[in-house]
Amino acid sequence: MTETWRKCCSLKQLSLEHEEPILFVVSQWQKEQKPSVMYLVYRWIIGVFFFTTFLISVCVVKHPDADLSFKAKWLIYLTNWGYTICTLQSLISAMALSICVLALRLRKYLNLQSITLKFYKLYWMLNVIATDTALEITILYWSLIYDDKVISFNAMNFFLHANNSVLMMIDLFVVAYPTRLLHCCYSVVFGICYIVFSVIFYAAGGISRKGNVYIYKILDWRKPLTTTVICLAALALVVVIHVTCWGLHKFRIWMHSKCVPEAGTH
Repeated sequence: MTETWRKCCSLKQLSLEHEEPILFVVSQWQKEQKPSVMYLVYRWIIGVFFFTTFLISVCVVKHPDADLSFKAKWLIYLTNWGYTICTLQSLISAMALSICVLALRLRKYLNLQSITLKFYKLYWMLNVIATDTALEITILYWSLIYDDKVISFNAMNFFLHANNSVLMMIDLFVVAYPTRLLHCCYSVVFGICYIVFSVIFYAAGGISRKGNVYIYKILDWRKPLTTTVICLAALALVVVIHVTCWGLHKFRIWMHSKCVPEAGTH
């Protein structure tokens, strides 16, 4: 057990290197480690859903006549930062798998697969950030931000603040590649970047879509001590979420070994 933890926490685990890049275009539940059409269909369903809801959120359907300044403020919200990462990683995964499946069908283009798999590090990092951030957003939004007296509950609210976590959790149990403990650093850095952005936004006199000097009430830098404590707690929550995802990935591997013993584990 000690050896396992030592291995999981070694500095090598910070790397995005993996000896089997093929794992990033196959599912844990496949019997053969090669790109499959069934998995491709799954990846595009997730990708198209994320992309469609992403476009709807950008278009500000509730305020079609809003000026450019109002629309540009879509960029200031953590929800939209997180959803953008979710969308990017889902599309990269779907496109990479499409190329790999095509290369397998057209054997003279097999080199396309090896070229495409070189991008697995980018996808892996984005996926880690997307998963941790989606869960963080869901927890913080519904526990500290959502107020049914002020905010209406509708389909887009659900998609952006709840369904994002549902899809990323489903994905965690479908993919074949591992979750590394020390990869939580990527999500923490992403969180720090947003915190720094919120400080700059406040210092520059930024105004939210609701006319407030803060983006979220819990990020009110007029109360620096309270807000700093909240930010540190949020970063700690990211680590807890990532460790939980690591545990779920171990459970996925164990479940796979019990359900598909002849296939072994990835």
